[in-house]
Amino acid sequence: MWWNLIIGLLLSIVSYLLRPKPEPPKAGTLDDVGIPKVEEGKELGWVYGTVWIKDPQVHWYGDFRTIPIRTSTGKKG
Repeated sequence: MWWNLIIGLLLSIVSYLLRPKPEPPKAGTLDDVGIPKVEEGKELGWVYGTVWIKDPQVHWYGDFRTIPIRTSTGKKG
């Protein structure tokens, strides 16, 4: 019984050490997000209520910035 536990722990440690390291996500552009945009000269429809539309147009979708988030550690010095 103890041998099974020891072998299991050893295999867990070996698998942890041999696993591939995950890569951090790459910063993309707003075109990579896939938000539909308004095309020049196309009519803009007005929808009141909840409906399903075939051709969505997004007029405004927020302020997307790529500024890193930094937090202070609270130490003075």
